[in-house]
Amino acid sequence: NMFKCDNEKCEHTDRKFFGICPYCKEGVGVEYEEESINSINKFSKKNSKNNKQSSIQKPIKIQEVSNDFIDRFKTFDSQLDNVFGGGVTKNSVNLISGEPGVGKSTLLLQLIAFLKDRTLYLSGEESDAQIKSRHNRLKLNGDFDVLNDTNLSNLMLFSEKYDNIVIDSINTMYVQEVDGSPGGVSQIKASTHLLMELAKRLNKTIFIVGQINKDGSVAGPKTLEHMVDTVLSFENFDEAGKYKILSPVKNRFGSLLDTAIYQMEELGLVSIQDPSMILIDDEETQKFGSAISLIQKGKRPFFINIEALVDETSSEKTFNQSIGFEQKRLIQVLTIMSKYLKFYSGDKNVFLNIAGKISLKQGEGNNIDLAAIVAILSSCYELPVDKNLIFLGEVGLNGSIRASGFEKDFIKFAKGINPDFKIICKTTNFNHISDIFNFRDLEFKF
Repeated sequence: NMFKCDNEKCEHTDRKFFGICPYCKEGVGVEYEEESINSINKFSKKNSKNNKQSSIQKPIKIQEVSNDFIDRFKTFDSQLDNVFGGGVTKNSVNLISGEPGVGKSTLLLQLIAFLKDRTLYLSGEESDAQIKSRHNRLKLNGDFDVLNDTNLSNLMLFSEKYDNIVIDSINTMYVQEVDGSPGGVSQIKASTHLLMELAKRLNKTIFIVGQINKDGSVAGPKTLEHMVDTVLSFENFDEAGKYKILSPVKNRFGSLLDTAIYQMEELGLVSIQDPSMILIDDEETQKFGSAISLIQKGKRPFFINIEALVDETSSEKTFNQSIGFEQKRLIQVLTIMSKYLKFYSGDKNVFLNIAGKISLKQGEGNNIDLAAIVAILSSCYELPVDKNLIFLGEVGLNGSIRASGFEKDFIKFAKGINPDFKIICKTTNFNHISDIFNFRDLEFKF
């Protein structure tokens, strides 16, 4: 129930109940049911009293709980199916978040064009003509209805005839009976609540597009993510935006480990079935100042190329700069190298880069310290590094090489790609950075 002021000149409403109206300070609060929910009840086939009575549940033994099969349907791409947990769960609410222009609308157009069920595309971002133009450009053959509107209350007039509904985007939608502007906290909460009711009580599968803030979080109240069944993050995998990665942030019906990698082409998003080597350029790995390592995205391993440029300078001020590799971590690595490898960087400019300008999230690059050290030494002393060498390991403050949590899986994966790969890590008896470099003779030991 909601609060409504009984003062005819005010009639202020709120989702929280007050005795005296906080807006006009004169009216008295009365309770009333939200009209947007009543509009859902109009389509409900069961009597509300029966619904209330049947909603009372009794506890049962865990052994008596039915192993009901989760009803799913497949999409146009097997990787996308995996991200959803084996296909999209029917009657679920799925939020796909990402920056503007990353490809969220394209992904959903490709998805619904593949479906044979009745689908409505409700857009507050683009006009019908713009959606039609993108549909034609992608040369899609799917048949679905388009509605350009931002008033979700109007959706109730059409929802009964559709199996799937796309909302693009939730930040532009509003519920007429609720105060607040589109994109605001109250409107996003009310809109999501209405869509959840549609999915669970009227058996609709709903896809919601959500924008993200500068910090990478979903724009709007945190309750938005809590209310929906699935939250997928769609973002650029590299800085150039050549590759896209779709990762589950929340999934009530599947794992959070599966990811999908796409490349944007003229006819839309194309999945890359074996993306492990997309960041490796064979020509680049032949040069000085380059070392190969592995990172983990979800449960996918990816080869990455760490590049370094080290140059002596007579300037009083030197530069240590990294792209993709945490800046503070670079300073720490250089200090460890100075202590245990007699590598003095006080008269050198040191630049470190992950090829493809991949930015690693916290915890994803814990095992690339060793590769960074090798790349820096290779550049400084012009020491060649065999392209069949893979470097894995976090380096401690005492110079010890620590095994990453994925090390054994990485070794198995790398050997499966190329049996000639040699892995330099703790598992293969490299325990300290002094085991990889002879600072007296300025040469590698591996």
